[in-house]
This record gives sequence, C-alpha cells and structure tokens, in this order.
Amino acid sequence: MNCFKEAEYVLYNYPKLRTALNNLKTRKSQLIHISAPSDKTSAGITPIGTNSVNVNNTYKDLTELAQTVANISITENKVNEIETLLNELSDEERTIIQLWYFQQMEKENILEHLNISSLDCLYKKRKMAVNDFAVLYFGAIALS
Repeated sequence: MNCFKEAEYVLYNYPKLRTALNNLKTRKSQLIHISAPSDKTSAGITPIGTNSVNVNNTYKDLTELAQTVANISITENKVNEIETLLNELSDEERTIIQLWYFQQMEKENILEHLNISSLDCLYKKRKMAVNDFAVLYFGAIALS
C-alpha cells in the first residue's frame, strides 16, 4: 500500500465528506418530514384494515431513514477522525494541507500566502505534512 497516495486521497476527499455530511443531514430531515403521518389514513389504517401500499411505503421510508442515520454516523466519525489527526500536525503543516488539498489553491498563491521562497521548498514541506498525516492515519505501516 502506498500510504502517501492513500493519505492524499483522504485529504482531497475530506471537503467532499463534509459536504456529504450536510447533504445526509438534509436528507434525514426531509425523510422525517415526508414520513411523518398527517392522519391515520396516511399510516395505512382504514376502517376495514390496513392499506398495504401505504404500509410498504412507510416501511421503505423508515428503512431509508435508518440507512441515512447510519451513513451520517459513519461520515461524522470519519470527518472527526480526520479533524483530530489534522489537529495533531503543526500549524504550518495543517495550513499547507488546507491550502493544497482542501482549497486546492494555486501553488504560486500558496508560496505567497506562506512566504515560502521556492516551489521546491513548498513541495518538500507538503511531502512532510502528508507523510506526518499518513503516519497518524495509518500507523507504523506508513513508515515502510
């Protein structure tokens, strides 16, 4: 496994995970609103019995809600894990990762923003930051 490339993949996708988390929370709210019975007939209860179509729709909605809640939990855990590891890095390393991977800023702008003299120096600092993140994320295997 190439831990450096895997760490880059995690870092590039971190902003998408945060967006996905917001989307999932919105979806959960929509499902709760849509699934909420407005009267007893919407739950499939009729004077004669139950309406199987409404029961099936309610079951489908509840299943989708349960899956969405599970996806929120998984995504929140991953976002929190990444944020915790980022906070373990130095301020400079964290800033380089934020500008390079999250904001995808042009390299020349990163140089200017961080007052770094050369692209070579920036690439070395970025490599060190990602290597440090990889060790925190993958453990000892990242050192091989």
